[in-house]
Amino acid sequence: MIARVVTQKAVSLKASYQSLNSLYRGAFKLAFGTLWMILLTKVQVHLSFSPVPICMGPTGAVFIGALLGPRWGVGSVVSFLTLGCMGLPVFAGVPFGPTWGYLVGYIASAWVMGHLMKRMARASTFKIMLAACIANLCLYVTGAVWLSLFTGWARVLQLGVYPFMAGMLVKNAGLSILFSKGKKVFSAK
Repeated sequence: MIARVVTQKAVSLKASYQSLNSLYRGAFKLAFGTLWMILLTKVQVHLSFSPVPICMGPTGAVFIGALLGPRWGVGSVVSFLTLGCMGLPVFAGVPFGPTWGYLVGYIASAWVMGHLMKRMARASTFKIMLAACIANLCLYVTGAVWLSLFTGWARVLQLGVYPFMAGMLVKNAGLSILFSKGKKVFSAK
């Protein structure tokens, strides 16, 4: 009888420890992803002809999705957006301004990239780059639709999509090389 009670308590303690350990790992992933998004979004170049700056935020969202998976990647991006909406200066633009659609697109980018990376355990550099381009496509769709409210449909591609394509391909190539050759710190779960 006593042995059974002790065994049940031990199993209960082990489950509690694993749950607490998982909570700490999750909190670390969320904090890491949020901080990474803040830092990368600060790397920006303003264009004289466009309200949308060139920044590393889209690459950050794709990277976080690939590294942390869809759940923690999206959580990190939502945390980043929440901090910006609360007034902290973390965005390349202003909340609800011309760049808001791109910022919301970070959520879709992180989710798509996280899911695609989960499906490709040992993917080639080309497949990872293709997945990153698909994830960025989500960002450009939401960004262009929102930007059209400020510029009209006639100019949205000139101001919000075309100037960023070459840079996106270069950043995605670097990201895909990093993930195909480097070791993963976190599993994409």
